[in-house]
Amino acid sequence: MANMSKEAAQAMLAEQRAASERRRQAAAARFDEGLAAVRRLVNIAKGDTGQSRTVANFLLAWWNAGSCGGFDLTDLWAVDGEI
Repeated sequence: MANMSKEAAQAMLAEQRAASERRRQAAAARFDEGLAAVRRLVNIAKGDTGQSRTVANFLLAWWNAGSCGGFDLTDLWAVDGEI
């Protein structure tokens, strides 16, 4: 690196910045997708069905299993695949 030209160093820095920005954008997109999924589950949990109850129990256990109890993953077999 000591023998690297100024142009090469600038090009390397530009590529590192571009890669960092791509990672930031990808992370932001994953966060937005996750937030949308949680909002969808919360809306389902507000319903009055067995599936709503299962989703609510899952969310509560995920949020705070110590206070809200654990969650038996086999309960998910009773939930429609679309959920």
